Amino acid sequence: MQQFELFGGPAFKLHPREGAGEPRLWVRRIVLKADNETIIRDIPLKPGLNVIWSPDSAGAAERIGHGGGKTTFCRLIRYCLGEKTYGPHDQMDSVGSKFLNARILAEVRLDGSTWLISRPLGANRGDFAILGEDVVECSWPLEPSGMQRFRDALTTAFLGQSSSLLPNSIPVDERWLAVLAWLTRDQECRFSHLLEWRSPESGSQSPVSGRNKSQEDRLATLRVALGMLGPEEINATKRRNEIASQLTVNRSELANVNWHIARLKKGVLSRLGEKGQEDISRLQLHELERRTSEHLAKVRSADDGRLAVRLREASAEFERAATERGRLEETARSLEAQIALHELEAKVARSEIPELSAQNVKAAIPICPVCKVAIDKVRAEGCGIALTPCDLDALAASLADAKNRAESATATATALRRQQDGLKYQITTATQATDTSRNLQERLELEASHRSELVRRAERVVDMVQDLKHELEEAERLDKKVSDLERDQDDLTTSLAEYRQQSASVVQMVSERFSAIFSRLVKTHGRSSVRLDGNGLQVKASADGTAITSFAVVLFDLAALTLAMEGRTLHPDFLLHDSPREADLGRSLYSEIFRFAQSLEDVGPSPLFQYIITTTTEPPEEFRNVPWLRLQLQGSPEEDRLFRVNL
Repeated sequence: MQQFELFGGPAFKLHPREGAGEPRLWVRRIVLKADNETIIRDIPLKPGLNVIWSPDSAGAAERIGHGGGKTTFCRLIRYCLGEKTYGPHDQMDSVGSKFLNARILAEVRLDGSTWLISRPLGANRGDFAILGEDVVECSWPLEPSGMQRFRDALTTAFLGQSSSLLPNSIPVDERWLAVLAWLTRDQECRFSHLLEWRSPESGSQSPVSGRNKSQEDRLATLRVALGMLGPEEINATKRRNEIASQLTVNRSELANVNWHIARLKKGVLSRLGEKGQEDISRLQLHELERRTSEHLAKVRSADDGRLAVRLREASAEFERAATERGRLEETARSLEAQIALHELEAKVARSEIPELSAQNVKAAIPICPVCKVAIDKVRAEGCGIALTPCDLDALAASLADAKNRAESATATATALRRQQDGLKYQITTATQATDTSRNLQERLELEASHRSELVRRAERVVDMVQDLKHELEEAERLDKKVSDLERDQDDLTTSLAEYRQQSASVVQMVSERFSAIFSRLVKTHGRSSVRLDGNGLQVKASADGTAITSFAVVLFDLAALTLAMEGRTLHPDFLLHDSPREADLGRSLYSEIFRFAQSLEDVGPSPLFQYIITTTTEPPEEFRNVPWLRLQLQGSPEEDRLFRVNL
C-alpha cells in the first residue's frame, strides 16, 4: 500500500492492484508508413504521461500551432484500438490522395501481450491484428486477419460477463467501441458534458455516436465500466421502459375508445330524440338497449305487407300500359310506312299521265316526220313512206291505267290517314295510362325506400348500442390495464431507486475520489461530488463557469483512471484527452493536470496507466522534453505536420 499526497493537502491512499507492473492497456508505438518501405513517422509512447504538443502561434511571424495533426493523431490511435475509421470522409480522401499505399502500424500492449496492428490509410484495404513483438520487423500473414479478434479480446478483458449488461442497441461485437468512445473523447465535444463522447462530425461510426443515439446508452456504458450497474437494475430499467411504451399505447387506445363512446352515445340519443349532454350520462346501457329494441319493433310493425302488394300491382300495371303503348306506337310506325308507300305510288302514277295524254293527242292526228303532212291526209291520198302503223287503242289504255292507279293509291293513303288519326288518340290515352302507372309506382317505391330506411336506421341504432356496449367493456379493460401498468411502473421506480442505492457505495467511491482530486487542483474549500439519480450520473463542481465544467469532466476521467490503477473498476488504465483546455481556464490550473498525471507515475513499481494528452497551450516547462513530450507538431512548415505534408 502506498500513500499518495496531492500537492500538500490531506492525503488519500492509492492501492495499486496486486502484481501489476504495467497498464492493462497501453499503446507502445505508432508508425506511419507511406508504403511498405517508407516510414513517415515512428512515434514511441510509454506508460504514464505522454504529451503531444503543437505550440500556439504567438504572432504572424510565428509557426502555426493548429493544423499540425494532433486530432488526427488521436483518431489514428482510436483507429488502432479498433474504431472503424480515422476521420471524416474528406479527411480520409485527403490522406489517400497523398499516400495511396499508406498504412498505420501500432504496438498495443494488452494484459502483458503485444498486439501488432496494421490498418490502411489509403486505397489499399485489409486490416491485420496479430500477436507479436515488433510491428516494423513483423512478417505479416498473406491474408488480412481483420480487427474483430482484437476487439473481442478487448471486450473480454475489460467487460467480460458485464458486456451483457450493455443495452441491446449497442451491437455485441461493438461494445468495446462504446467504452473506447469514453476513453478517447472527441475534441469537437469540447468536454462539455460527462456523457458527450463522439461528435457526428468526427465520422467515427461509433455505436454511441450520432444525434439519434440515446444518452441512456452512454450512461449505461459508463456505469458498467465503473461497476455502478447490475443486472437487476438493467432488467428493471428495461421493464420500466417497456411499461412506459405500453402505457403510451394503452393511454392512446383508451382516449380513442372514450372518443368513440362519446360519439356513439350522442348518435344513439340523437336518433331517439334525446337532447342535451346531461341525458348521456344519466341514461344507462340497459335502458338504451330496451328503448332501441322497442323503437325497431315499432318501425317494423308499421309495414303490414300491403305496401309491397300495391307496389307489385303498380309495377304490373305499368308494364302492361307500357307494353300496350309500345304496340300502338309500332302500329303507328307501320301505318306511316304504308301511307308513305301509297303516296309515292300515287305520285309516280300521276307523273305518267301528262306524257301519256300527249302521246294520245299525237297519235290521234299524227304528222309525218318526212313530208310534214298530217297522217290522216296521207291515208286519204296515200303516202307510201310510213312503214309501222300507230296503235291508238293501246295508248288510250295506258293512260286510263295510270289514272286508275293514281286514284286508287290516293284513296288508300287517305283511308290509312284516317286510321292513323284514330291510332294517335289511342296512343295518347295509352301514354297517359303509362305515366299514371309509372308515377304511382315511383311514389310507392319512394315510400317503400323510406320505410326501409327507417328500419335500417332503427337497426343501426340497435347495432350502435351493441357497439357502445363493446366499447364500454374495452374502455373498462384498458382502464384496468393502464392502472395495473401505472402501479407496476411505480413499483419499478421504487425498485430502481433501491438498486441505485445498492450502487451507492461505488458512486460514493467515485465521488470521493473526484472530490479529492478536484479540491486539490482547483484549491477550493467547497465540496464537489458525483451523484447518481433519476436524471443519470451528475458531476457537481464546487466552482462555476464553462471552463470549470470542462475541467471537471477531465478530472472525472482522471478519477476513474486512478480507481482503475487500484483494480476497482473495469476501466482499462488508458485515457486520451485531445486539447482539453477551455480558453477561460487559467494556465496555472491547466498545468496542474500535467503535474497530477506525472505524480501518478509513482504509484506502483512502474506507471500503471497511460494518459495521452494533446495541447496547443504550452505544458509546464518540465513537460516540454522527453520522457513526457513524445511528439511536437506544427501547422507550418509542412515538414512539421503529422504526415510531413500539407493535406
